[in-house]
Amino acid sequence: MINKLLITLISSLLALAVYLLLISVWPEPSPETIAKRNDERRVEDLSLIIEAIHNFRGVQSRLPYTLQELAEATRNLSWQDPVTGESYEYVFVNKDVYSLCAIFETDATNSAYGNLPGFSRHGIGHACIYRTFELLG
Repeated sequence: MINKLLITLISSLLALAVYLLLISVWPEPSPETIAKRNDERRVEDLSLIIEAIHNFRGVQSRLPYTLQELAEATRNLSWQDPVTGESYEYVFVNKDVYSLCAIFETDATNSAYGNLPGFSRHGIGHACIYRTFELLG
């Protein structure tokens, strides 16, 4: 019984030592890497929001008036910037036009994140897309 307890204690201490060693030598990501990951997350969030807007329009035969209205109709999406926690900017322009905006940390004008037109290539700072729908039949 004492041997079993001693083996368990030694195993636990060894596992703790390995864990502490790993976290002490594991490199922290650079600020540039973190910023790039944040922007990749923004592009992914915005892509899903655009899809939700188009689905909403297909069901309701109109665009949502606010991001809040879209959020109430669509669950499980991220509506806020991953760093600031501020909501992404959505503007209902008219019955066929909306804009969606975000603030980016990196310049991706030459290397796109994904394939979302308007957001996959962006500069640093505030960026918006405008989408226009043809008239409903």
